[in-house]
Amino acid sequence: MMKKYILLLFLLPISCAAYAQTFDELLVEGKNLVKVERAKDYYHKSDYSDAIAVLQKAVKLNPKSTEAHYFLGSAYDYDNSNDSRYLTGVNKDKTARTSREFEAIIQLSPYYDGEQLAQDPYGKITSIWGSLGYTYCTRNMHDSAVWAFKEGKKRGGFTDFGLAFYRNYLYNCKQNAIAFTYGDFSTIIFWYLQEVEQLRPDITVINLSMIDVPWYSAFISSRDHSIFSSESIATDTTLYYPLEKYSVKIPVRNTKQSITWKFDNQAVNISRQTKLFIDAMTHNRFQRQVYFEKGTDEALYFGLDTFIHDNLFTVTLDSTVTRPSENSFVAEVEHFPFEVLKLVNTNCDADLFIVNGLRMEMMRHIDHQLRAKKRKEAQKLYQKLLKEIPESKYRLTNPPLREYLDFLAQELTPGK
Repeated sequence: MMKKYILLLFLLPISCAAYAQTFDELLVEGKNLVKVERAKDYYHKSDYSDAIAVLQKAVKLNPKSTEAHYFLGSAYDYDNSNDSRYLTGVNKDKTARTSREFEAIIQLSPYYDGEQLAQDPYGKITSIWGSLGYTYCTRNMHDSAVWAFKEGKKRGGFTDFGLAFYRNYLYNCKQNAIAFTYGDFSTIIFWYLQEVEQLRPDITVINLSMIDVPWYSAFISSRDHSIFSSESIATDTTLYYPLEKYSVKIPVRNTKQSITWKFDNQAVNISRQTKLFIDAMTHNRFQRQVYFEKGTDEALYFGLDTFIHDNLFTVTLDSTVTRPSENSFVAEVEHFPFEVLKLVNTNCDADLFIVNGLRMEMMRHIDHQLRAKKRKEAQKLYQKLLKEIPESKYRLTNPPLREYLDFLAQELTPGK
């Protein structure tokens, strides 16, 4: 009998080893667990504890795997603040733990080429520390907010180029403007500039993707009492409203004119996001200049896209419905501070997204010049593009953009 027990004890480690998961298996399982929790809808709170446990084992087995660090950091991040509804509850210690995973990636490889869920490591560091900073803002803890934003920059977030570009954005806005943002990166950069550098506090920055979150709209209203028609609108938690009007007439400041803002007449209800946007715009009556971030989903113009025009920094809502000439755009290009591109971190997707936005805007105007039979002007703008934003320095990150640039090059070929 004793021999049987000894044999069992001898075989036990072998048996356990046979069932031990490999690194690859742990990584696949951990990634899937994170994705499953992320896929849960508005009414089901996610739980990342299992994903964290699995991915911690994966990182322990292979500490040089940037993808394991990325998904473990993402699991920590989502556990800290799953989405904007929970941003006011962001925890400092969890933020630091999350940050260390993304910092480890940058130390292992300045450019992350593994699978991404949303942002690259630079963007994630910006996001997590910016979220903590904004949490402190909502609690009126200004010094703590400044500390969090600066800590994020020290650890690899808040890129020099991102800060420089959006400084120029704010400098180009008119006094007391309303600036609607779309992406997390740009919004958090604006928070940094306004809190840390006290830059353009007269501008009210509103993230269109967050405006439907009650605590956020209430906080915006508390900082700018004139943005919505009433406090009750800002704090109401209703998700959908009946569409009472299919069109809205908005008076244009200092004139007897008005513009008609039409909605889809098939709609029965509108979301809280649309309701608040309509309220802000009709209450503003174009008394304050309105800007949208470049790259904003056109659906989020809510039908106002016929009243906007682009420039290199912003998309401007123009109540006079007059569009700047192509000549004015060329003049703008001549005065644009392209030297700021020297600050671009080419390993950071967010930086390259901005660069490619500039590239796209110039390409669009080159196309306009060609369609207007102004080949000489188009060629001049094209040469400016090649000089200031060369592919050798700033890679194209969008296949359709690549095709568009090739098309313009072909159209500008001599003898074409």
